[in-house]
Amino acid sequence: MLKVIKIPSGAISMLLDAKPKDYPLLSELCLDDYGLYSGEQLDRLRIELKDMSRATKGMDGFFCSLDAFALEARVLGESVLFDPFRG
Repeated sequence: MLKVIKIPSGAISMLLDAKPKDYPLLSELCLDDYGLYSGEQLDRLRIELKDMSRATKGMDGFFCSLDAFALEARVLGESVLFDPFRG
């Protein structure tokens, strides 16, 4: 099942500025490479998304929706692909 979530520009900058110490998976995201997450990685990604949601002002709803998306993928045994090349 293919679903697409467009990341708002404000969230892109938060993801790109994520500190590796606090957000090891999210800090690996960049604008010139894909990020593919599955299985236990999705569990760790969800923890980071929840932490980032709590730390943000105004973007918490977006990070909560990404968390729900990651949960759905985990339950279905699917993967999540972050694709910076799609406009």
